[in-house]
Amino acid sequence: MPSITVIKSIGILIASFIIGIGYYYFQSNQSKIIRKKQIEATSSLLINFVIYIWIGKVLVNLPKFINDPLAILAYPSNANAFYVASVIGLVNIIINVRKKKVALNTYIEAFIPIFIGASFVFEFINYLDNGTTNNLTYLILLIILVGIQLLFNEKISVHNLNLLLVIVWSSAKLILAFLYNYTTVFNYMIHPIYFVVMILIAIYCLIIKKDVDL
Repeated sequence: MPSITVIKSIGILIASFIIGIGYYYFQSNQSKIIRKKQIEATSSLLINFVIYIWIGKVLVNLPKFINDPLAILAYPSNANAFYVASVIGLVNIIINVRKKKVALNTYIEAFIPIFIGASFVFEFINYLDNGTTNNLTYLILLIILVGIQLLFNEKISVHNLNLLLVIVWSSAKLILAFLYNYTTVFNYMIHPIYFVVMILIAIYCLIIKKDVDL
């Protein structure tokens, strides 16, 4: 049986992303039809990502899973499972974009603000519950990102603005990782290389500028 702490963390995470979706809907200047399509595509990606984390948890603990599958499934996933899920999720995005099932802009315009909004809510609740200096610094970063997004949403291309926010977020998290010797994303302790990869992906997306409609 999962512990109460795990169940509580999952509940906070789900609530955070629901509020994150609401934040995206509020700040987006797209039509209601496009916003609905973007939310559907992003929600599907998020659901798949949860499944990928479970797959990652099984893969990184395969010998133990074979011997005692229930123990592994009940145990909280770690950063390695998060990395596996990120790779599979990226492959999923690439396949959907190449097959023209979902436009690249859909992920850029919807997922990034949803992620920022959900991160803010998640970190705010965690800080109230058991905050550290690292949590507070990250929370301040998220407040700044939300402010930038709301301030420049109608002044800069949403495509470019969101990718620039990814670069700022990743760069700041990279600094926090070296400053505090660790940094987390939704309570997963993430290696600095992860943020370097995120910066490179964001720069690549800025360069190619595939403005494809959904």
